Amino acid sequence: MKRHKLPFPHDESIYYTWKDLNVACNFNVYKRIFRIVGCDEFTRKFYENEGCPLNASENLPGDNFGHTRAMINYK
Repeated sequence: MKRHKLPFPHDESIYYTWKDLNVACNFNVYKRIFRIVGCDEFTRKFYENEGCPLNASENLPGDNFGHTRAMINYK
């Protein structure tokens, strides 16, 4: 993905802004769903200064592929 305006999936004349993103939320980018699970302290302070506090961070989901691969390679 390159840096550019991301259109909303149902209306391509409207673009995502920083106000549309939050921790613990999903967003659709070209029919792929991404989940924001956390952010750095700079981003959290930016949102707070703008009057839009962020949700609490989530734990990263487990890596099922890595777990399965480790079981296969276990000898």
